Formats: sequence, structure tokens, C-alpha cells
Amino acid sequence: MDTGKILNALWSKLDRNTIITDKNGEIVYISPVFECPAERVLEKIKLMPQDMEEMEFFDLDINIKRTDITCGGEEFACFTVSDISEYTSLVKEIAAYSKMLSGVSAFQTGIMKRLSEPYDSFLPGLCKYCATNDIFMIMKTDTKTVKSTFDGEKVVREQLQSSDDSEGFLEMDPRERRDSFYCIASSQIQQHRYAVVVNVPEKTLGSRYAETSINSMITLFVENSVLRDEMIFDSEHDRMTGLYNKGKYMALKEELFGKPAALTIYNFDVNNLKYINDNYGHEQGDALILKAAKSIAAVTAENVLGFRMGGDEFVMIAKELTAQQADELRRKWESELEKLNGINDGLFCAVSCGMAHGSGDYVYDELYELADVRMYEDKKAMKQRDLFSHYKANK
Repeated sequence: MDTGKILNALWSKLDRNTIITDKNGEIVYISPVFECPAERVLEKIKLMPQDMEEMEFFDLDINIKRTDITCGGEEFACFTVSDISEYTSLVKEIAAYSKMLSGVSAFQTGIMKRLSEPYDSFLPGLCKYCATNDIFMIMKTDTKTVKSTFDGEKVVREQLQSSDDSEGFLEMDPRERRDSFYCIASSQIQQHRYAVVVNVPEKTLGSRYAETSINSMITLFVENSVLRDEMIFDSEHDRMTGLYNKGKYMALKEELFGKPAALTIYNFDVNNLKYINDNYGHEQGDALILKAAKSIAAVTAENVLGFRMGGDEFVMIAKELTAQQADELRRKWESELEKLNGINDGLFCAVSCGMAHGSGDYVYDELYELADVRMYEDKKAMKQRDLFSHYKANK
């Protein structure tokens, strides 16, 4: 074999990273300068089909190009190896970025579908995007602080006590890291402060957590949800007392308040309001209404709803109570009103109450009428006891 002729024919390709084999695959030449693991390259050459002129191997970040030559009547294959690590790195970066954009797009699509849902309903989508359920949201208002998490099936809310360390999370800025906690988003919207935090080791902290568009989407979603909730609250609540308004009452009445098996109606009317407005001014009259409303609000619950129907008239609807429980609720309300009247503010609040309880095959309108009749009976009895004297004495 005339190796010299072969070398002369391929001299421009033989300076580095070159391997020449005969037709049987036996090596006849390896260039002196070889910048890749020669043994690994030889393994890859054996994997190349005979009819393939070029092939890339990303596990070595190399490109192998094959050129068939004939010299002295013999056939040879010349393999030149080039480094494509920069190209491979770029491809990997593009692939990672494309995957991240795909994740962002999926999160954005999911969050847009939830625009009419509560402020923390984006958590399942965020957990999927970040590939972890160890994410929580802290929402603080003037009255309470709530922590929201996703347990894999549903969003779970927990009201935090004042002793819980939530303030530190609320003070974090987006993309700020403290120990193992990383802040994905945080902001303040009117009287609401919130922070979305992931608990993740620093070594696993990826760029998807720091994606600015995720922060922007969460901020817009929470802001939209908070403003929508405030609009709904204003449309359903009496501005003065905070109880539900008559419009909300009528909407719920259309469905008989969920059609419970048992229903109790309490009709309330504040006594002496006109007398106090005329003799002590409307500010004192408003204070009287507020005290009555506070006594009702003190006993409301998920199944006990309070409504201001207008002026000094209130209604409370209790669902799924027994007759005995309905009586106990009335006594509890009377106790709350007594506590409020015990405050030394010179304002005695007398409220007439009529209660009607129904179960099984009851008729709502008949219950309401009975509660109204009993309320007027109670009002007549209270007037006979001359409750004006309580107010005058305290003044």
C-alpha cells in the first residue's frame, strides 16, 4: 500500500482530527493532532452507514464527514471530525427557550380561562409550569391573612394567625431569594398585599421561575380578580352596614337559598329610630342602625346570612338548623346585642325580632309572613315596656 500517495492526495485534510480507513475498516492513518477522544470517535465511525456522507453525534458534540477516495486502485474512506459544541450548545439553549415559551404559553392560556375565578385559582397552572407543588400564595387584607396552596387536586386556603411569619414573604420583591424561598411575584393592589413564593433548593432553581412574563401575568390576574371581587361585593352588600343588601336577598330567594331541608327566617326591626333621628339627629340614628347590624353580623356563618332590607329593617336566613338550634341562634343574637348595649356609648339599641322555622314541605312566603307577624308582636311588647327610658337614661 502506497500510504505516501494517499497522504499527498489528502494533505489539506490531514492536519488534524482525521482518520483514514481501508475498505475493510482497518485504520491506515490518524492525524497527529486529535482534539477528541479518538477511541470514542472510532466507535462512532463504525456506526455510520456506508452510504452516509455526514453525521452528527451530540453526545460528543462532533460532526463526522466521510469522503470516499480511490488511490492506487484501492478504496479508502477519509473521516474528518469537526467540533460542533458551540452549535450544540446553541441548539440546546434554543430548545430550552422554546420549551420555556411553550410552558409560558400554556400557563397564559390556562390563566386566561380562569379570569372569572378567585384570585388564587392560577396556582394549579403555576405548579404545573414550575414542576412542583411546593408553591404558596400569601394574601393580606385589613382584616385577615390567608395562605393558599395546591395539594394536587384543589386549592386549599388557610387563615393565618397574627403570630405566623407571613410578613417576611410579603416584603419580598419579585425574583428575590431568601434561604430556600424564591419570590415569583408580589405586589399591592389597593388594600391587598400578596406574594407568590416557591420553596426550591438553589441548585434546582431554573430560569422558568424568573420569567418576567409569569410575574406580569400573575399580577394582572390577581389585580383583575381583586377588583372584580370588590365590584361584586359592592353590588351585593349594604355599604353602610356590610351586610348583604336587598338585591342579594332577592337573588338568593329565587332559589329558596339553595332549597334546604330546613329553613329559619328572622325578621328584625330597630325600635325608636324615628324618635332618635328627630330628637338626637341622624348621626345617632345611623349609629343605632350600625349597632343592630353588628349584632346580626356577629352570629352570621356559612349557613346563616344577614341582610339589610332598607332603613331599619333586617332579615337573617339560617339553613339546615333544627328548631332547637334556631332558638339557640336567637338567644345568641340577643346576647350579642346585649354586649353591644353594654358599651358605654350612651346609645341603647332595642331591636324587635320575629322568628319562623320550617322543615320538610314548608312554603317560604308563609314562613316569611309568620316571622313578620311575630316581629310586630315583639315590637308591640317592647313598646309597652317603654324602652325610650333606656336611651334617655344613658344620654
